[in-house]
Amino acid sequence: MDFFLFDPRPGKENPAVDVGIEVTVPALKGLCEVDIDPQHGSNGKPVPAACAVVHERLESEDPGLVLAKTVGTVRLDADSLTAFALLEKGIFGVDPFLVVSISRIDGLGPNAGEMPREHSEVFSALSRLALADKRPLAEKILLASEILRGGGKEFIYQALAERAEQKKQLLATARVDRHESFVVVEATLPGVFDYEAFETDVIVAINPAFRFQNGEPHRKVSIARRSEHIPFPIREVLEDLQEIEPGWGGGANIIGSPQGEECVVFTETIIKIVTDHVRCTCGWLDQSHYCYAGVFPDDECITHVGGPVTPPPIGQQGLNWADIEACPNCYKYAPRCKK
Repeated sequence: MDFFLFDPRPGKENPAVDVGIEVTVPALKGLCEVDIDPQHGSNGKPVPAACAVVHERLESEDPGLVLAKTVGTVRLDADSLTAFALLEKGIFGVDPFLVVSISRIDGLGPNAGEMPREHSEVFSALSRLALADKRPLAEKILLASEILRGGGKEFIYQALAERAEQKKQLLATARVDRHESFVVVEATLPGVFDYEAFETDVIVAINPAFRFQNGEPHRKVSIARRSEHIPFPIREVLEDLQEIEPGWGGGANIIGSPQGEECVVFTETIIKIVTDHVRCTCGWLDQSHYCYAGVFPDDECITHVGGPVTPPPIGQQGLNWADIEACPNCYKYAPRCKK
C-alpha cells in the first residue's frame, strides 16, 4: 500500500488515491475515491475520529478499504497516522479500546474523560511521531503499527520526556494576550492548545514560523475551543474569516488559516472578529444554548451547543429585545429566535 501527504498549496500536483483520511481541502477531496473525514464539518456533536471509522470498516471487511492500494491525507497527526497504520498492517493484535481512546482524545481533548494512563501515553507518543519526528513517512507508519500492538516502549518514554520539557519551554517563551473570553497565544512550539495551562476555554494560536510538510516557514493561525460544550460560535467566526481570506477551514472545535500558506489576516482583525462574536451586553448569550432557530425540538441550536429542548420565547426569558438588538454579539443571532 502506498501512502501520500497531499500538498494543498496552489499549483501543486497531487495524486488520486483510493482512500483519503481527513482530507479537509475541497479541491483535494475530489482526488479521493473514499474520504474518511467524520469530524470536520460536523454540527458540534461528538463523532468518532477517522482511525475509529477505519478500524470499524476493516473489522467489517469493507472492500473499499481492504482492497485499497493508495491512501492520502493533508496533515499527519495521531488520528491520521493511526488510520495509516491500521490500513497498512491491519487490525489483528490491536486493542480496539486503544483505538477508541485515541479517537476520543483526538476529538475531545481534555474533555475526553478519564482514560487508561497507557492509552494517553500512546496518544502523546503518536502525536509526537506524526508531528515532530523527522523519519520518513513509511518508517513512521511501521513504528506506529508497533506502538499500537504494545511495542515501541523506548520511543514512548522518550516522547513523553521530550513533551514535558517542551511544555516548560512553551510556557516560558509564549507571548500570551488575555481577553475576557479567550486567550491569544503566539508561539513556535507545538502544544499550544493546552487549556489548563493557559486557563481558558478558547485559544487563538499564532505561529509566526509554522512549517507545513517541512516547507518554508510562514504565519499560521488556528482558533479552537475546549469542546463542543463551550458556547463559542466557531462557525460564525469561520464564516467571517473566510470572507476576508478564502481557504480557512476546520471542524466543530478547531478552525485554521489556509494550509501551507501565509495567513494574511492581521492579528488585530482576528481579535476583533472573535471579540464581536463573544462579547455580550444583554445576557442573551448566557441563555443562547437553549435557543433554537426553528420551532421543533430537534432543530439545530444557533450556537451549536445544547440538547434538543424547546426554549421559551425571548419575551418570556426576562430579556429586553431592545437590549438584544443593541448587543455587539447577539444582534447577529437573536432575530432568528424572536417569537
